Amino acid sequence: MRFIARLKGWPIDPLPKLSKAHKLTINTAFKALLSEWKFILRDFPKANKLSNPALHLNRYKLILKDLKSFLARKNRKDSHDIKTKKINDDCPEYFKRNYHYQTDGYFTLDSAKRYDHQIELLFLGTAHIMRKVAYSVLKPFLKSNASVLEFGAGSGTSGHQFKLLFPDIELDLLDPSESYLAHAKSISPETFNEYIPAFIENFKSSKKYDCIYSCFVLHEIPVRHWDSMIQTLKDLLKENGHILIIDSQQNCDKIEHQFALDQFAEDFYEPYFQEFREKSLVEYFEGHGFKLIEKKEVLFSKSLLFSL
Repeated sequence: MRFIARLKGWPIDPLPKLSKAHKLTINTAFKALLSEWKFILRDFPKANKLSNPALHLNRYKLILKDLKSFLARKNRKDSHDIKTKKINDDCPEYFKRNYHYQTDGYFTLDSAKRYDHQIELLFLGTAHIMRKVAYSVLKPFLKSNASVLEFGAGSGTSGHQFKLLFPDIELDLLDPSESYLAHAKSISPETFNEYIPAFIENFKSSKKYDCIYSCFVLHEIPVRHWDSMIQTLKDLLKENGHILIIDSQQNCDKIEHQFALDQFAEDFYEPYFQEFREKSLVEYFEGHGFKLIEKKEVLFSKSLLFSL
């Protein structure tokens, strides 16, 4: 894509200049992830099942078609280029943005169709491995018939990968974007139990879950909304239930990894990432009555398993 952008004369940022130490840190992190992946394949034989290659090819074509618009938006640092999109009146201001400078934000079906491949490109094709390694911490705790909720479920890809590890669980998807949920339903109409359009911080339900998880969601929710979110999680969780939070590492994690977090914040528009980095997830959840069961490093991210 960089070659195409240069050929067309479109604006594109230079590649980051990394020191030898930074390159070594990146290589070490990737090797550690792939080492963990071997154990996942042993414990979850179906984990390596991939989606239809034709689907990925179509997504890549959509990304190339959108590339000029995306690069122009990123060049002018325009994170509010959604003025022509229909937005519900109850949508909070923090959500009305082009996260990562992506076209249409999280508001259209076209955006949903591009999103999964954009994430794989961001993580150099390892996003599905990262998720599955992170999910694996649930193996000793999740019964085969468990009721599970994913919040911030997006287009359903992370939920589909979750079910490759735990195929018999009943999984509900919750996401603010009706377009993304509609895409999830069109791709996997029989995979999920419910498709719930709502923000986790104000979602109400009488249903109780054995497990609730999110995957790279909390860094896009401003910290001021976390208290409402965590109360919702408590209300939805069964007694002795589990919360799994998968997200970026933070300032309290490895010092040698901080350069990668700095680069991510610079390259991809994430308006609440700095405050997220400063607010230790472990301290926050433990301060609200949760107990940390396991912490697993996943590339430059982490998987945190809590019980209530």
